[in-house]
Amino acid sequence: MNRRTILGSVILLIVVVGVLGGLGLWKYRGFTNAREAAEATPWDPSESVASATARLIPFRMSQSVVGTVSAVRSITLKNELVGVVKEVPVQSGQVVKEGDVLVVLDASVDQAQIAAAEASVRAAEANIRAAEAELELAETNARRLEGAVASNAAPQADLDRARAEVDRAKSGLERDRAIVEQLRAAVMPLQTMMQKKTIKAPFAARVGLVDTHPGQYLPEGTEITTLQEIAKRVYIDFMAPQMLAMTLTPGSTITLTDDDGTALGTASVQAADARVNRVTRSTMLRAVADGAVAGLSPGASVRVALPVGPERQVVVVPVTALGRGPEGDHVFVLQPDEKGKTRAKLRPVVGGASIGNEVIIRQGLEPGEIVAASGSFKLHDGVGVDIAPAAGSPPQATTTGK
Repeated sequence: MNRRTILGSVILLIVVVGVLGGLGLWKYRGFTNAREAAEATPWDPSESVASATARLIPFRMSQSVVGTVSAVRSITLKNELVGVVKEVPVQSGQVVKEGDVLVVLDASVDQAQIAAAEASVRAAEANIRAAEAELELAETNARRLEGAVASNAAPQADLDRARAEVDRAKSGLERDRAIVEQLRAAVMPLQTMMQKKTIKAPFAARVGLVDTHPGQYLPEGTEITTLQEIAKRVYIDFMAPQMLAMTLTPGSTITLTDDDGTALGTASVQAADARVNRVTRSTMLRAVADGAVAGLSPGASVRVALPVGPERQVVVVPVTALGRGPEGDHVFVLQPDEKGKTRAKLRPVVGGASIGNEVIIRQGLEPGEIVAASGSFKLHDGVGVDIAPAAGSPPQATTTGK
């Protein structure tokens, strides 16, 4: 290889090395500048959450017990007399008015006995008319003899016999009248018994299940069906602890919900049992309710919220704003930093009871403070926050009791 070739190769190598060195120096300076820029402007992520304002509402503690709906008037219908069913004009579940016929028992024997008794009454009344005629004749004869004796045309003995005949006729008339009253009195029980074999509704009500059929023999006291009065109000019967029952006076208001927590309205305490159960130390109370509760079937259960203690003001936030963990309850309060950026500050609090979609904060939060609601699970202390538009205002909390 000659000298010129070797010199060319060396020069080419020097050029390649120079180019590669320049590229490396350019990359190094670019990386250094990017790192210096990153150090000058640190990364500050932000999380998007919905906010809510802690607010003050009136609240009263309550204790929930189970209540039972009862109709104001409810009876089990039974037959008073034995008999064979003739008609059943009513059907299960039918709504009837007062006086509607429910069941008719066969009363043919009673009708025959009544007809015989009424015939006896009519015969006795005919005897009375004959006795009245006999008395009138005896009195006429006695008056005629009184005139004859006065004129000495007839002896005194004839007059005495005539007067005795009048007395006998009066006695016979009184006896016949007594017999008629006795026979009439005998008809009344027969009529009453026949009436009792036609069983009618004593008040407007809804009929329960009817399992009675024509031709069926009913012994005395057989249960025929049940009647539940249809009214605009119902009773709510419930047991309350002794000390709590003492605070519920007639007129006290209680709140009613179904098993799912849906509000059914309120009821007014009517009375309390005079006794305390010696086993449970509870007292049975009765309240009167109307509205939606009146549409429930007797025997249905409702939840009764009994007021406990006085009403007070409490701080509430949405349930989603309260976090619970091993270290206790907390919320994230949204506050601006010194540069004006909104940040989440972890605040330990003491949570309380839930009221609908809100929860009571018993300690650690003041009314008017803004907290993270929806999305608070993404936060940690000091992180930046972008507040998303609220989907809607928080629901209004309700109080229990008066």
